[in-house]
Amino acid sequence: MDIWHYLDKHNQTKQIAEDELLPLANAGEITPQTNIWKEGMANWAPAGTVLPQLFADVPSSPPAIPTGTAMRSDAMKSTTNFLATTCRSWRSNSIQGRP
Repeated sequence: MDIWHYLDKHNQTKQIAEDELLPLANAGEITPQTNIWKEGMANWAPAGTVLPQLFADVPSSPPAIPTGTAMRSDAMKSTTNFLATTCRSWRSNSIQGRP
């Protein structure tokens, strides 16, 4: 198995085994623009050029937000407000000695 080197986001050289490349690409640690190198290569090169298969299934942007998400968010806010009001009311009543 080949050993690869790459430059991380802080321009530090990291060494990894070949089977670690895909998980790092999926996590965004290695991007198509990340410079990589292994023994036998003349120079460092972008990972997307050397190993395009790593990025074949990585979306370039997040998927669209599903419709109805705003309604769920509004419903969550309403529920949170209701619970906060109920708790404040209960606490106020219990401080004043009312059931």
